[in-house]
Amino acid sequence: MKKKVLTLLGALAALGLAACDPAAPASSAPASTPASSQPAASSKPASSKPASSKPASSSKPAGPVADATGHIWAADTDVAADAEAGTVAYKKAVTTTPTTDKAVRFKVNESVVTLNEGSTRKDRTPEGYIKVTSDGMGFSFKIKVDKDYSGKLYLFGVMDGWSSNTGASFFNNGTQNTKIEVNGTEVNMDAEKEHTYGDYFADGDPAGDNLSPEGYAPTGNIVLRAGVNEIKYTRVKTLNMLIKDFVFVVEEAKEWSDPTTVPADATAGTVAYKKYVNNFDGSIKIEFNAMDGSLVGTSALKTDGPAGYMKLDKTGEKQISYKFNFDANLDGKFYQHGMMDSYSANKDRTYYSGSDKDSVPNFKFHVNDVNVYVGEMRNVKYKEFFGETEVDIGGLKYSELKDCEIGDCFLKNGENNITFERVNSYNLLVDKFVFIGKAGNAHTAPEATAEWHMDEISHWQEAANDSFKWNRADNVWEADPDHADVPATCVSTGKTYEREKESHLTREKDTPINPNNHASLSTTNSDGKAIHLGGECPDCHEHVEEGIKISVLDFSGSAGDCIDGSVSDGAFKPKKVDITYKIPVAQAGNYALSLGMLYTNGNGKKAMSDRNFSVKINGVAATLTMDGTATPESLGMGMTGDPTDVVLIAPLALEVGEVSISIKNPDFRMMWKGFVTLTPYTAPTPTLGE
Repeated sequence: MKKKVLTLLGALAALGLAACDPAAPASSAPASTPASSQPAASSKPASSKPASSKPASSSKPAGPVADATGHIWAADTDVAADAEAGTVAYKKAVTTTPTTDKAVRFKVNESVVTLNEGSTRKDRTPEGYIKVTSDGMGFSFKIKVDKDYSGKLYLFGVMDGWSSNTGASFFNNGTQNTKIEVNGTEVNMDAEKEHTYGDYFADGDPAGDNLSPEGYAPTGNIVLRAGVNEIKYTRVKTLNMLIKDFVFVVEEAKEWSDPTTVPADATAGTVAYKKYVNNFDGSIKIEFNAMDGSLVGTSALKTDGPAGYMKLDKTGEKQISYKFNFDANLDGKFYQHGMMDSYSANKDRTYYSGSDKDSVPNFKFHVNDVNVYVGEMRNVKYKEFFGETEVDIGGLKYSELKDCEIGDCFLKNGENNITFERVNSYNLLVDKFVFIGKAGNAHTAPEATAEWHMDEISHWQEAANDSFKWNRADNVWEADPDHADVPATCVSTGKTYEREKESHLTREKDTPINPNNHASLSTTNSDGKAIHLGGECPDCHEHVEEGIKISVLDFSGSAGDCIDGSVSDGAFKPKKVDITYKIPVAQAGNYALSLGMLYTNGNGKKAMSDRNFSVKINGVAATLTMDGTATPESLGMGMTGDPTDVVLIAPLALEVGEVSISIKNPDFRMMWKGFVTLTPYTAPTPTLGE
């Protein structure tokens, strides 16, 4: 039987659009934070089927007639594309009765959309319409608007295959044919599941090409945010619509409802708070004044900030608590609303900005005895909350008023108790505490024996069938008393064993292989002076021959006889006398003799031969092989720093036994430091041509 033709008003009532009263989506962030564009569920039309777009009657209506969206529109104005932002041009219209109907229409023509990679237009689509050829294909565009708007999105066009597809719809056997996303959030089209294209388009095939008359097909509730919005269209399965325009019928959106005030109850000790409902997603926001709390013990408020702002003083206990009743379970987050003092100096601080910034937060925040974990914000600087603007109040520097996130928590149906404790350096002045959340669970605390979980920086417990992170806190690692560390060697890694202080979870860490640590091998001479022969690694027993070394301070004879001036930092200036060292030689051979040397009082360019060095081996004068023209500077010596090992004699033939080496330094401008060293002599490699 042919469908009954509804009147125009009946059609509008069936679509639920006469007043364009969309229930749009929004954010769970504070008002100062950009909200999400997630749409609310579309309300189902009053009738089980929307009205046909066929004319209401054959008589001419009196005065302007509303279109299928339920509005009468003034003339369109053109809004230009923004090439820099990548947005498209569109037409904008407002209703002709702005005092009673404040709807706005944005109409985007199919000619400006961009096909997604690999997508193609169906070649049999008439000029001025778009349809992609296959499932999974689609297109997108960006539109720039001046305010936040909420409303409905319609596809305006025709249906092909009219004679056979009037019973088709956006859904095929319950599976959605089309996916539309607004700013990454899919539009909920469930309200259209029971409808067919015959409900949206008038009967007939006016051009004889098996296409319906043009009409509007509603898709679902959407939100457009002030600025750039991206719309993506994807054909999921068979689709029988040819699209001419995307039509947004919207109204200016107000994110939060006007507040209702819940009064304080002096008898119960509860504070007053304001409650808001989010017009987009139904989330709840409550605000209570930071100054309405009760100071705990001897806690005091800091008095040098602006009036009306809470900041706990440093001395004594530093806690303030709040109690209030609420009528539902909510999961969400708490925020501090306020400003930061000494802004120019402190804007780079974080919630961990005190002397123990790596492990101790500035404050603790407890809701119903649950620690609200602030560690997620440890590296977030205050200027990321407040921006760069600095405000002068009474000659002092403050940030702008903004919301600072504290962390995840929940409120319960009934009495809620909140405690704020200042632990360390704290630079915020708070005028409100703000909670934003959605319907949640009652959240029963876990058993004391519940399993502990851990990530890199924190640990927590979970109750049965509850993923809320209870007792969450930063990890504090200490030595594991049940395991002894294994030291690393030069051939194997070591291990350290640690236990988390509260949860007692354990971890082990590898320590890297050590480089060879060659412990010095030493002996003594006949005067009992220490002689260094080399080194041996205690792990792999690799032996390194470092030479035969004796400290320049371990000479024979008294310091008064030999040192010109006091010993300083292991260095001294020899007098013009022989300074003798006794060095045991275990193996006969040729050796090179060197001495750690610096120079003082300038004269770095004076030749060494002019300084009248002399060396005796076992009382016999030896011939210095140093180039007579060499200067301290050319030998690498300096006036400060580490000494330079200057080779005095090489090669020097020595027999087994104790060798007496006497060095005379008549030049007081030379300083000795480090070691007198004998090393096996290696002849230089001859160069070509020698």
